Amino acid sequence: MTDIASSISGGLKASSLGSGVSSLTSAGTAFFLEEFNNAGLVGTITLPTSGSNRLVMAGSSTSEGFLSLSSDYSKLSLPGYDANAGLASVASAANVARSVGTFGIGYGSFNRITSTLTSGSNLRSVASEGNNYWGANASGGISYLGTGTSGNVYSTIGNTRVVSVQNGNLYFSTGSTSLGVHKIGSGLPTVSGQTASLIIPTGSGSSPYGFQFNSAETVCYVADSRTSAAGGVQKWVNTAGTWTLAYTMSVGASTGAYGIAVDFYAGANPRIYATVLNSSGTQVLYFDDNGTTTPTLNIISTLLSTTFKAYRSVAFAPCTPSTWYVDADGDGFGNVSTTLSYCTQPYGYVANSTDCDDAVAAVNPGATEICNSIDDDCDSSTDEGIPLITYYNDADGDGFGAGLGTVTCSVLAAPYVTNNTDCDDTNASVNTAAT
Repeated sequence: MTDIASSISGGLKASSLGSGVSSLTSAGTAFFLEEFNNAGLVGTITLPTSGSNRLVMAGSSTSEGFLSLSSDYSKLSLPGYDANAGLASVASAANVARSVGTFGIGYGSFNRITSTLTSGSNLRSVASEGNNYWGANASGGISYLGTGTSGNVYSTIGNTRVVSVQNGNLYFSTGSTSLGVHKIGSGLPTVSGQTASLIIPTGSGSSPYGFQFNSAETVCYVADSRTSAAGGVQKWVNTAGTWTLAYTMSVGASTGAYGIAVDFYAGANPRIYATVLNSSGTQVLYFDDNGTTTPTLNIISTLLSTTFKAYRSVAFAPCTPSTWYVDADGDGFGNVSTTLSYCTQPYGYVANSTDCDDAVAAVNPGATEICNSIDDDCDSSTDEGIPLITYYNDADGDGFGAGLGTVTCSVLAAPYVTNNTDCDDTNASVNTAAT
């Protein structure tokens, strides 16, 4: 059985679209969420294509349908149009509201947020911190879609691809001007007039789509849709404020990557989930970053182009996070001062915070106290429960001690003995055993 999303509560969701009976076109197209967990496919959620909650995508646009998990883990968001399936050229049709579909915790809990933005171009992706929503457009830049008053946030670069809320900031990727990943303003702006700075310059000829930073923003994975050897998933590393490309991981021959979701805590190495596209169709797959350009690819699902269906993106399912504590010494007990909010147990973390020395595996609440002047079992006492012995100095070496004793749980070597019966400890011939 394929082991997927092993550390994500609720599993992995992939967006797919197409009726399966006719070719994908620019018309409004039904799309679906396929949900996977360790046992495989859980089920498929069909989004409404009519009525008050209708939401469709432009079927032939490979740059649409990018899902995102809100930064508070509470909901999954996906972009679309408030239109019926079959509406011709839905992205450019007049008076069609750009909308956000959301799924909360629990299978099938669908809601729709409808913005007041009704013109422009393809709505490609959406992002949320749990309460507000932003969208990336094919022209017009980045929009604020609600729940407050909708409007443009950033428009200097009009052709944007994937917008994302990460580490308390708003980012987007673009394959147009200044190719790469950009950061908008400071924090999570909802008003117009924002500026943006290029954070990760993926360079001339690149085709960046989905991306994900780690929490320290020292590593970022970027999906590149090129089907040449340069395409795949790029690993970027931040050293002293400068981002450099470490290597690009192949996702298959003549195959480009689009959507991406990274579990940085799946194991010793991050696990990367991606949607990929080649001449045969689209796939959802995963691999672990093993430090090479050719990781082992694990195929989760395939939709051939001949089925008139396609995958567009992946994201982890909503969940309720717990607090975990780092276990640096691997003894099963955590450090209260270093925590992580995550949905299921991250690699290197535990659920308890009872370790009093997370640098020494032999010191923890489950350890047995030994005589070493250390609090081995983390009960705020040292050497408790161990028999104490009183030793006396045997200055003349006759086996008989004198003077004040030294109390310890340790075994003391000569010149110490456990009696104090010598009446002259300067003369070895004088002791209680002499004649």
